[in-house]
Amino acid sequence: MIKINGKTYNQSPFAKVAMAVVGIITLSILAFVGVVAFVILGGFVLLASSVIAIRFWWLKRKIGKFNEHSPRNKNQRENEPDILEGEYSEVKNKKS
Repeated sequence: MIKINGKTYNQSPFAKVAMAVVGIITLSILAFVGVVAFVILGGFVLLASSVIAIRFWWLKRKIGKFNEHSPRNKNQRENEPDILEGEYSEVKNKKS
């Protein structure tokens, strides 16, 4: 029995079954749309996180290359034969 605007209406068994079928179909469609939206949103998040991860990897690589050219401690400098160390003093023109 359905009550609309204070009046009661009897429903036949056929109407009850039809409403149940329509309700199941509606819930199925909404569940499918929800899954599709979840997959699309998940794909976007995966794509964005991949782009960010690649960017950080690229920056880390560039910083690592920069640090290779400027050694930080004495042990690194001793291992490189291209670096010459020494002291110098400026000599002004002397008349001897």
